[in-house]
Amino acid sequence: MKQIRWSMFTMLVLLGLMVAAGCRVIQNDPKAQLFAAQKSFSSVVRGLASLKAAKLFSNEEVAIVSAGIHQVDDYLKEWEAAVLAGEARPHIARAVFRALDELIALKTQVQERAP
Repeated sequence: MKQIRWSMFTMLVLLGLMVAAGCRVIQNDPKAQLFAAQKSFSSVVRGLASLKAAKLFSNEEVAIVSAGIHQVDDYLKEWEAAVLAGEARPHIARAVFRALDELIALKTQVQERAP
């Protein structure tokens, strides 16, 4: 059972990383970038939720993850408003990817220490 959970977690991390990498390839279409970032965020949140459900996070890590999720969500809302207004805001995109990278790194650390 533990091996199956580990395999599922590993698959989620790899999928999240692949989607995040795909987001970086889409450079000329702000709407496509936003859509890919939203999908990446969704994937990362699902992976983090599964780790939390397995009680693999400490209370401190739960607070860090929660703050990170809210931060990315706020960035994504701001980015979506800018895209819909036809404005280019590359600094928001960079902030989203940087925050996603931090969440993915934390998720990977937790998975590596899982029993």
